[in-house]
Amino acid sequence: MFETGACKSEFPYIWKLITHTFEVAGNSDDLVSPEKYRQMLAFFGSPTAEPDGCIRVAGELRIRSQRKLPNGKNKISWFAGRMDQTEVGRLLEDKDPGTFLVRFSTSHADDGWFVLAIKTEKAGVAQFQIEQTQSDERRVFRISAEQREFSSLWNLIEYYEVNPVVDEDEEISEYLERPCPGLPLNAICTGYKKGKGKK
Repeated sequence: MFETGACKSEFPYIWKLITHTFEVAGNSDDLVSPEKYRQMLAFFGSPTAEPDGCIRVAGELRIRSQRKLPNGKNKISWFAGRMDQTEVGRLLEDKDPGTFLVRFSTSHADDGWFVLAIKTEKAGVAQFQIEQTQSDERRVFRISAEQREFSSLWNLIEYYEVNPVVDEDEEISEYLERPCPGLPLNAICTGYKKGKGKK
């Protein structure tokens, strides 16, 4: 997790990620709705800087979701935040197999679940629910159809970058090769000004 100094220097980006994702306005007169606050707690944890609190979890997600573009200079994030199935399909339909993103689940938002969407060779765009549960005072992540558990969302993604996501019923066996370009949170997650990293 973050060292104290790193957390302070990352805070502006973390705050932007949280406020943009949960539609919190920048002034003190506007508050997040109870529904979105409950979802923020489910996705990221309590609003503290503790190791399992949303400030550190969102900050770690911001850092760990970044991948270098082939040019080796810019970075791109696989985290899409709020996005529905239709928008995901539109973004991934013309991409190469192995292109992926992670978004919040709309059907299990109150449970803190995510969705892994990947363009596959044989099945087009496939979407997998990523369950998030509490186990012995720690968060556990796993793709719903599988038993393998991970201690963080980014550990799950890193695993499937070197091991294929498999769905035998749909004849899917695909590695996560590259984040989908043009995601709405890319500028916030990577720290680049708007418009960069969207090749």
